[in-house]
Amino acid sequence: MKLTIVGAGHVGGQAAFTCALGGALSEIVLIDVQAGLARGKALDIQHALPLAGSGTRLSGSDRLDALVDSDIVVITAGFARRPGMQRHDLLRQNAEIVANIAAAVTRYAPASRIILVTNPVNVLASLVQRITEFPAQRVCGMGGVLDNARLAAGLASAMGVEPARVETLVIGDHGEHMVPVLGSCRLDGIPVGQRLSNAEIESIVRAARHAGTEIVELFGNGSAYFAPGMAVAAVVQAIARDTKQVLCCSTRAAGHYGLTGGYLGLPVTIGAAGVESVLTPELTAVEETALRQAWEYLQEQDRFLGND
Repeated sequence: MKLTIVGAGHVGGQAAFTCALGGALSEIVLIDVQAGLARGKALDIQHALPLAGSGTRLSGSDRLDALVDSDIVVITAGFARRPGMQRHDLLRQNAEIVANIAAAVTRYAPASRIILVTNPVNVLASLVQRITEFPAQRVCGMGGVLDNARLAAGLASAMGVEPARVETLVIGDHGEHMVPVLGSCRLDGIPVGQRLSNAEIESIVRAARHAGTEIVELFGNGSAYFAPGMAVAAVVQAIARDTKQVLCCSTRAAGHYGLTGGYLGLPVTIGAAGVESVLTPELTAVEETALRQAWEYLQEQDRFLGND
């Protein structure tokens, strides 16, 4: 199985490295417009793999025709946020970049499954699906996987437990308009509300919501990449291994919670075909209202780009 990652920056490089360690891919190609960057990172990762016992082959290119015959395409290319910049500020800058890549995927990898990482992820995933005309099942976005990981890390730290014991559910948009479904946030099956106060939970949710902004401000130049790279790898491995894993990904709303049109984060089953089903766990009235507000915000952005 061939994975191609378009964008060999920090997120693309970390995603390639983590995916190569997973062992389910025969080939990974990195593509970047910066001459030598993709080739250099591919070579560096290739040198690391004997130490990990992985036989994945890597290569790099600055040409989009290297997409040919890709089974999975990850799009990370675009401008990263700078201090003071919100995700919606990236919309104009990144839409043109992503649109050009989507057209190339249509030409060179028409049977591929696409994972969109570039921000703002929901709106750009919708743009990619419109340009490629792929079934929505084969185009998803990564954002919700990262939001869930950030919330799980915060809850685990507050309760003093291993993150693997914590189950979370965050839906809606990535970042500011994320909607935590607290009834589905559990420690060993027990609601976290039985271990933490409402004030503690609200503080943890707030930290997860603004984690990306905090990291941007701490870096001063650039944005998060270790956690996003791992989040990409989780989706890639679910497709490559056909695990049917439930992850929160950007997917097209088709009547879910009464919402239709555009992409937003929902829990989905990921397998070889991409998004194989969409789950709709019960929400409180407050959560339903927050989800609709997130959807309405995304609809405004979709209309700006001419998405359906």
